[in-house]
Amino acid sequence: MTPEHDDDPTEYDVLAYEVDFRKVPTHDAKRARIIWLDRPGTMEWKHRAHVATFFLFGYPLEINEVDFDEMRILNSQALLPGRYRGISNIQATVHELEVQNPLDFETFSGFSGSPVFSLEERFCSEPAMRFCGIAIAGTPASGRVFFLEAEVVADLLRVSIQRLEKFGLETIVSWDSAGEL
Repeated sequence: MTPEHDDDPTEYDVLAYEVDFRKVPTHDAKRARIIWLDRPGTMEWKHRAHVATFFLFGYPLEINEVDFDEMRILNSQALLPGRYRGISNIQATVHELEVQNPLDFETFSGFSGSPVFSLEERFCSEPAMRFCGIAIAGTPASGRVFFLEAEVVADLLRVSIQRLEKFGLETIVSWDSAGEL
């Protein structure tokens, strides 16, 4: 999840974009997987972190390709399952997972920014899936992935939206006075 060569800009995988769902075809909108940050319980994962199953999805560089000559993007998604290790010693809002590497990736390049989820088994009920944050670092050699917790991600989005609105730029999403989406 870190560039192998600092002088190669193609190894960075940061992207921010906004989608106007009013303009997305109905067929595609129905298939879209959306993380609703304003739904109760969506980000409440910490209380059961040590018994929940964690996972993240990404688009690892090793199994994806951009063919500029043919103007094609060939992409495949991969999953890294894991378990919660605790708060990292980086800072209190960064957490650590011990992950499995079932496809034996040599690098985790392409997993940066991936959503991290937990799946909490519940008695006599469907499992609860929670949004825990976004992956920010990790290596196959360490078997670890670090992620920024969901509350910080939501705060960053809120501040970004407020700044865009301050400059008169239209946003689809707005925050009410209580800070809710």
